[in-house]
Amino acid sequence: SLMKVRDVMSPHPHTVNTDAPVIDVLRAMRRERIGCVPVMERDGTVVGVVTAGDVVMLALKLLNQGC
Repeated sequence: SLMKVRDVMSPHPHTVNTDAPVIDVLRAMRRERIGCVPVMERDGTVVGVVTAGDVVMLALKLLNQGC
């Protein structure tokens, strides 16, 4: 039979609230050595994901502002 997502997922992922400072997410990604973090509303609803790609895009945006 085919392997299911539940067989490979992280059952208790590190998550952040929508109000969390971006620096906290970046530190968590580095500390936990993870490439993405689910973003949750206070009621537990997943509303998005911050990915390593999002971090790169933010860095590029900030670097371009300095030029």
